Amino acid sequence: MKCPAIILAWMSGFALAGNAFAHSPVKGIGTFYNGMLHPYLMPAHLLALLALGLMLGQYVPASSRYALPAFVVALVCSVASVAVLPVSSMDMLLLVVALANGLLVAIAIAPGTLIPVALAVAAGAILGLSSPPDGVPSGQTWLALSGTALGASLAVIYAGGVSAWLNSFQGWPRIALRVLGSWIAASAFLVLVLEIAKSRGTA
Repeated sequence: MKCPAIILAWMSGFALAGNAFAHSPVKGIGTFYNGMLHPYLMPAHLLALLALGLMLGQYVPASSRYALPAFVVALVCSVASVAVLPVSSMDMLLLVVALANGLLVAIAIAPGTLIPVALAVAAGAILGLSSPPDGVPSGQTWLALSGTALGASLAVIYAGGVSAWLNSFQGWPRIALRVLGSWIAASAFLVLVLEIAKSRGTA
């Protein structure tokens, strides 16, 4: 009984970590690879990507046939607009998307086609607009953004592959998948509540 609580606390603590390190480029690996790492270093981004991938993979191909391309298109379009549009943190919206996808995985009810597409478009658009590169040398913004788009897409694809593999079995693998979705949903909900409380406290 203690194991889920420990993992949930770890995931929530990770999601609560400040952005001080999240935007800091890793020295020595180049602009493109820093861009690829960006979604993995942003807790809200990572939760949203994992939850979306697990949801899309749970009922392939019906859930992913249109949703995965829609995610990629929305992500690329929003990343491309970052250079010309003023953006601000949208982590709370990403946490809402992560919560919705995590709940869909946990309840294990086939979402059909439209719901996955809508959630995929929302995740791609919000994540892209929340990914302005920091500390990037002049003229290399597009290189960093290209890496971000690739890294985020790979995260969804690999998470979807793991989800589809687990769901291909009977018994405990499917239960493990649902539990993972519930942990992500609980982590997102907890962080949302704490962020709302913090914002009201400082208002």
